[in-house]
Amino acid sequence: MLRTVLLAVILSTATIASAQITKSLHNTYDLTDIDFVELDLIGEVAVEQWMGNQLMLETQVFVEGLNDTTVKYFLDQGRYNTEAKTDAARLSLVSKEKKVSDYEKIKTVLYIPQGFVFNANQTLTRTDTPSGVQARGN
Repeated sequence: MLRTVLLAVILSTATIASAQITKSLHNTYDLTDIDFVELDLIGEVAVEQWMGNQLMLETQVFVEGLNDTTVKYFLDQGRYNTEAKTDAARLSLVSKEKKVSDYEKIKTVLYIPQGFVFNANQTLTRTDTPSGVQARGN
């Protein structure tokens, strides 16, 4: 009897543990000639300053109730990708999907280089002169 109960607990724990799949995606963007970054990202967004010279996005995807094959299909189709568009000194980063299902949770951490500041309106602006560009004097 005790073995049956113990086996049932172990199996239910394994089922619960495998019910959520987590995947991580990393993207980096060169900001050498960029002064302004506009963000349109789905899910939770956190911001951290770092010593790197690029903008890095670390996107965590949490999916519940689906199998690995389905999640792999979503990843292969680019469901959780971020699309980048550059126009002069402006970079626009937009989530490919505008809405995800209730069983999906997206968390993105933006690692922004020193010399940029994150604004309340989901933008980044340069606060220093880009490397390799001379500041204009009077």
